[in-house]
Amino acid sequence: MRAFIQSKGGIPRGTSSYAAWMGFNHMGVETVLYKANDELTKCEREDVVVGGLGVAWFRLQALGINPRKIDYPEELTGFLGRKVWRSTINHVSNERDSWPLFVKPVDEKRFVGRVVRGIKDLIGAGCSGDDAPVICSEVVEFSGEHRCFVRYGKIPDVRHYRGDWAVCRSHTRSSSPGPVAGLHLSACFSNRKGLVTLFAASPEAAARVLECLHR
Repeated sequence: MRAFIQSKGGIPRGTSSYAAWMGFNHMGVETVLYKANDELTKCEREDVVVGGLGVAWFRLQALGINPRKIDYPEELTGFLGRKVWRSTINHVSNERDSWPLFVKPVDEKRFVGRVVRGIKDLIGAGCSGDDAPVICSEVVEFSGEHRCFVRYGKIPDVRHYRGDWAVCRSHTRSSSPGPVAGLHLSACFSNRKGLVTLFAASPEAAARVLECLHR
């Protein structure tokens, strides 16, 4: 087994890649630095690949795995803390009465999610006249965010990501079942409505994250 670590300028790219590089080296695992996805063709199935979300999707597809994109599961709407709906970028640009609102593309590669308050915020969101599908939501001011890691129904780690680390509060537990092998979940908190769960694959996993954060 080898560990392929995403790099830039001959060194691991970012603190997460560097931490992984150091950890694998300490465990005696051979590490290979790579810059582009096409270099991952050297990987064997048992190799570990460290990189961003795009790298993860690329590697899974190379292994013949096409996981379902999660976005906002219906079972977790009670935790969202704001209205979320689907639209298109052209509709958003024409419905100025709906501004301000947060917009992100369904296809994550199209543009970076942003708050649209005026016409200038839409610059770069179009794509050659294509009316791209987007996910919209009410604007929420986040007080803090925690990154949670769920593996086979258990939480091996919860890390403060940004903002106030002490803002977590008690929340209602979801009773809907839902097994999950592994996921990365962001639990955000706002001054207005409390918890905002951005990414999750099962209500059970989300409920366990809430319990962990509330301790």
